Amino acid sequence: MSKNNQIILTVGVYLALALAPYATVSAGDGLATGTITSATGSAGQQASFVAMQNICSQLGGSTLACSLTGGGAYSSSFANDNSLGFQQLSPQSAMQAESIAITSPYQFIRTVNQQAQKLRDCQSSEKCNSNGSSGGGSSSDAYSVIGPFGVSFSGGGGFGDRDTSVGQTGFNIDTRQANLIIDYPFTRELTGGFAFNYVNANRNLALASGKLNSDSYRFAPFLSYAPTPNSYVTMMGGYARVDFDSKRSFSPSTNALPVPGSTITVSDATAKYGANEYFASLGTGYTYTMKAWSLRGYGRGDYNHLNIGNFQESGAIASNDGFSYASKVNGQSILSATSTLGAELSYAISTNTLAAVVIPRLHAEWVHEFQNSSRQTQITFSAAQNGAILASSAQSIAVAGPERNWANLGFGVQMQLPHALVGYLNYDTLFIQNASNQTVSGGVRVNF
Repeated sequence: MSKNNQIILTVGVYLALALAPYATVSAGDGLATGTITSATGSAGQQASFVAMQNICSQLGGSTLACSLTGGGAYSSSFANDNSLGFQQLSPQSAMQAESIAITSPYQFIRTVNQQAQKLRDCQSSEKCNSNGSSGGGSSSDAYSVIGPFGVSFSGGGGFGDRDTSVGQTGFNIDTRQANLIIDYPFTRELTGGFAFNYVNANRNLALASGKLNSDSYRFAPFLSYAPTPNSYVTMMGGYARVDFDSKRSFSPSTNALPVPGSTITVSDATAKYGANEYFASLGTGYTYTMKAWSLRGYGRGDYNHLNIGNFQESGAIASNDGFSYASKVNGQSILSATSTLGAELSYAISTNTLAAVVIPRLHAEWVHEFQNSSRQTQITFSAAQNGAILASSAQSIAVAGPERNWANLGFGVQMQLPHALVGYLNYDTLFIQNASNQTVSGGVRVNF
């Protein structure tokens, strides 16, 4: 199930893709099949087994915990195939939350930096007037495209998936994003502004494990300085609020139950929680121009600090004992530091159409993650009735670290339109281990 494309998500307004979750486990995914014990299976499977075993020892009888672990009233008939159930019991949405939140700043920062780069494109009369004309305007008209005050509106959409691997449940994801960027050139060399971003991400977890949705709201001031006509430095820092809405589904197989043909249903466990995110970026680039051709090389360093709040699930009521098997998840603090090296090739084409200048672009970039290593997530499993906890078991679940390297490849077109309008359309695909993601975004910039 390995793929060469992966997700980073995030971010432009996205095209939705709904794929049905699958409900099988495979040893090749880092998950155990058949009977789980405290020494077999993924980190989530093992932690869930130990927790249910501890709860069974506290409660005994014919509880769900005992039916899954072969304890209490079922001590003489150990469960046969409980691998799927224990993976579903582990709160995978909490373990996956940062893959939405951390990758979103990367896409947002890249969007703002691309806009800052485009602001420089029309400062060169040769760039915007590749054949000596920009639809009848002069070179000073070309500079007026970026005007004294500009507003950019953009949006996009994307879809992708991540395989179940290294013991963590995979997912399908679709995202939608909208951006508002306001810029003002203080001088010909220095431009500043503010960027606002909204992202909605919907994820269906594999193995019929539930869903994780999020809404994020970002704000970042930025500066772009051009020490020479062909070079630039960009700086930005910002804050984001991310709101999560999770649903954990648990559907124990009848093969996992000691009584042949018996059925136990468990209602969904739901939770709402939030995260605070702080990020910063510093980038630089240089553009080499030869007539209508431009080749830009650039580098950037991005830093992100994400604090995810703790939360308590509700629901998860078992039909056989009436107990709620909701979990409590402690807060998490995650750091990410990435470097980006990239290149962009563009060609300015003068036309006699509505778009006086059309600029096709092709870009590729490599990203390396320096931090965001594996970590431990603290989970408290419990059995409760009428709000009173009858038994509990605290466990630490290891969360695998992210891929250290990925690449982004994309192409797009920029159009210089009448009345100081600039339109653009972009397509991007990301390449990383065990996942895939495609994004399409577009927007318009206008001067006032």
